Amino acid sequence: MGLRERKFAANPPCLDASKILFCDIMNAQILIVIAILVAAVVLFITGKYSPDIVALLVVVALLLSKVLNIADALAGFANPAVITIAAIFVVTAGLTNTGVAAWFGRYLFRAAGRSETRLIALTMGASAMLSLVMNNIASASVLLPGLKSVARRAQVSPSKLMIPLSFGTMLGGMATLFTTVNLLANDELHKRGLIPFSLWDFFRIGSILLISGILYMVIFGRKLLPSHPAKERMRTNRFAGDLMKLYHLPDLVFEAHIPAGSPLDGKTVSESRLGRDFNFNVIGIIRARKLKLAPEANDILLSGDRLLIDGEQNLFEGVKGNIGLEIESNGSPTDLSLSDRFVGVVEVLISPHAGFVGRSLREIHFRQKFGIFTLAILRDGVPILRGVPDLPLRFGDTLLVQGPRRRIKLLNEERDFIVLEEPGNLGEIGRPDKAPWALAGMGLMLLLAGFGILPIAAASLTGALVMILSGALKIDEGYQAIEWKAVVMIGGMLSLGTAMGKSGTADLLSHNLLHWLEPMGPIVVLASLFLVSLLLAQILSAVATAVLIIPIAFSIATQLHLSAYPLVMTVVLGVSSGFLTPVSHPVNVLVMGPGGYRFSDFGRVGLFLVLIIFALIIVLVPRFWPF
Repeated sequence: MGLRERKFAANPPCLDASKILFCDIMNAQILIVIAILVAAVVLFITGKYSPDIVALLVVVALLLSKVLNIADALAGFANPAVITIAAIFVVTAGLTNTGVAAWFGRYLFRAAGRSETRLIALTMGASAMLSLVMNNIASASVLLPGLKSVARRAQVSPSKLMIPLSFGTMLGGMATLFTTVNLLANDELHKRGLIPFSLWDFFRIGSILLISGILYMVIFGRKLLPSHPAKERMRTNRFAGDLMKLYHLPDLVFEAHIPAGSPLDGKTVSESRLGRDFNFNVIGIIRARKLKLAPEANDILLSGDRLLIDGEQNLFEGVKGNIGLEIESNGSPTDLSLSDRFVGVVEVLISPHAGFVGRSLREIHFRQKFGIFTLAILRDGVPILRGVPDLPLRFGDTLLVQGPRRRIKLLNEERDFIVLEEPGNLGEIGRPDKAPWALAGMGLMLLLAGFGILPIAAASLTGALVMILSGALKIDEGYQAIEWKAVVMIGGMLSLGTAMGKSGTADLLSHNLLHWLEPMGPIVVLASLFLVSLLLAQILSAVATAVLIIPIAFSIATQLHLSAYPLVMTVVLGVSSGFLTPVSHPVNVLVMGPGGYRFSDFGRVGLFLVLIIFALIIVLVPRFWPF
């Protein structure tokens, strides 16, 4: 026990929360830290500001209130864990850019055949294995397009595979050192003069949880995976490639022709201002019985052309005189085909990394930037056809887009989007010739960290440098691969953890918690820490919960004269168990649309998995790390 802990145990400063107002300046700081903590939690829950902005507000509040000096408040941004996390983003991008991750997923999926049970097991196994060395979100993003194709060929509903994909990535993250929460726990151990957890520490308990999770899903959980009748029909249409019916597009696409003397004659598509002024998208031009899909902005319109238009036909009737178009007598085209060998119609998911969530397609200049039309948006299983350009986008939305396949290929390289199309159909993407170097970089990182040759931060930086120097990633791509919002959020929240420790807030909270738990023994304390971590992680991010609870776990260990290792490991596993709600982990949100899930589906499938994990932790953690 350190000097500060001995002083606290001998003369605890104002541990009775009802007497805080009568205490010295230390306890005034406790009040300030608790107020900042509560405000941060409220902002995280409401989502009024993005997590990185909340973290920066926390830093500024701690500085203005003089709880922390400038060095302590900004120390989180230079924390080795933050450096490691940034380097892992680069390593992940190298594995993705060279096709290593996609190849691995395709290889395993080929072995699944048409068996639903085998597909579930291999989906969880593949996503978990990728999560051992990659960011959880990236591993799910890489496997999503291939899994969609496998589901179609095997005639298995995506709703039977998408939750296993998400849960597999989270279980894999428990079994490795290279996840954000695990790195933060290790850094806290190091700062307190304790030996950090090793790769083996996380793997030995995480692998048991992973295997148990796969067995649960294969034997019992798959029976709880949903099969919604209304949405199932939509998913079946998707298997057949009938995206038009899935998004109800025949109700919104009609033909019109340009008569002689029309003001549109001789104008380009852009000059016609059909999209800007009237929200009508020209998605095809029929001239001399030849159809040109996805016309460019500078394509010239001529009298006699027939146009395929995406828009509301009833609105067209009111403005057709001003436009210079006449509607075809048959209205909707009888044979609607919006794709060919050069033009594709594909679904595109909004990535968790997207920085434009909350903004509309018009605000981000989507059409101008990519040369691709957005025909409709699928949100919570319901197609949205009207007002698409001006609709604020949400994480998890699925866009139905039409455009030249070469432009869709470029869209697939954007980290803000996930194209739900087999990579082979989009052409070769990335640098497959650099795959051996990507594997070497990953292997070197694991070797250096696993055998303790270099600290984890130095080992991960070495792996990232191999990716850059070998050409698996360009230097600009490396910087773009880093999720800077996550880095800022983690660095800022670490300052709150520091403030909780230095002000005595963690000691105060832990003491009041122990007032109720101490008589029941360390196992009850362990179980309570898991449940608190689990429940908070369902409404806050795992990182924010870990930053808040880990200092409390250390304080509890000090006051009860217990080893900190079992308590910290329990917190880590608790905050990583985001199986109960779709908002508890970004991967759950990512698969919600492709799987056609309701909010309650995750809790129904995940509850029993959480109970299994809880029972295993209570048995295994004290065995591996005695009190």
